[in-house]
Amino acid sequence: FSYVQEYLGKDYLTLASMQVWDITVIVLCRKKCLLKVTNVEGSTKATLHKEKCGMKGAAGICLKFHNTSMAFVSCHLAARLERNKMRRINVEEIVNQIQLANKDVDLSSQFHHVFWMGDMNYRVEMEHAEAEPLIKGNQFNELLNQDQLTTEMRENDLLRGFKEAPITFAPTYRFKTGSKDYMRDRGRAPSYTDRILVKSMRNTNIKCTGYNSAEGVHTSEHVPVSATYVVRCVRPHMSCFHRDQEPRPQFEFSSVKFVEQDHLMFRKPLVMMYTPFSEHAHKGKAMKASTMLPEFTGEHLPEPVKCSVQMTEYLEKHSLIMVFRDQAE
Repeated sequence: FSYVQEYLGKDYLTLASMQVWDITVIVLCRKKCLLKVTNVEGSTKATLHKEKCGMKGAAGICLKFHNTSMAFVSCHLAARLERNKMRRINVEEIVNQIQLANKDVDLSSQFHHVFWMGDMNYRVEMEHAEAEPLIKGNQFNELLNQDQLTTEMRENDLLRGFKEAPITFAPTYRFKTGSKDYMRDRGRAPSYTDRILVKSMRNTNIKCTGYNSAEGVHTSEHVPVSATYVVRCVRPHMSCFHRDQEPRPQFEFSSVKFVEQDHLMFRKPLVMMYTPFSEHAHKGKAMKASTMLPEFTGEHLPEPVKCSVQMTEYLEKHSLIMVFRDQAE
């Protein structure tokens, strides 16, 4: 921490840090912005199957800057080219089991912005001899066409909703420590194991202004990767002035129906609704029906959500989150 603090200077302080195994996430803040930050929480998740993939997992921190919520997740997933399925299991465990903010909602669905980073260990499925001239010719898109993470996100809905800025730098793994030369790891191609992704809700404003590798840093087998973003943060509403204003918007549903899904059988389906502009969770009555495609009507729907404010600008920047559960579990 002291190294990072010294590099950034006295204008910054460490807001929070979390660590599990050798995975660390640190959030720093300008001192002048400290009073704008609230709801700081941290959580870690050590993934299962340690005997198969080693000490992997993730550390996460969430916060609010004004009225904009953010989460930062640093992960380390299973290594080796052939462990693609295990990496997917690692990701699912982290998304579902890191406990941040609303414990009934997974971390990828409840924040305005989620920044996901770390050694994800996805590989380029190509031989070293084939990849070498492509790297020298800066033909990085040819490498990314064989990149496991790109394929998993595009074809198998891994980390749905997350996006990555265009990659315009050479693979960051695997180097000889202290050297600019890649290792010939069993003839396999160098890979983009170190990645930074972001998922943002609709009606939010975020722009990536840089996505780079630190090509001059060779203190390990990995070259560090960095990204910078500009995020427009929503100012808090002045509830003390708007609380008693009427009429206030109300959200009410006549029915909520599953149209398609083929992997989960509900025995007593239940729907709950969360929103930052209501003071409590809204829950419907559980249905007594075994089905894969429940339809909620009447008493099985959450009660209408009446907003605490009537400011249109505030409401447009927030979302209704519906959580579907099996009450029989």
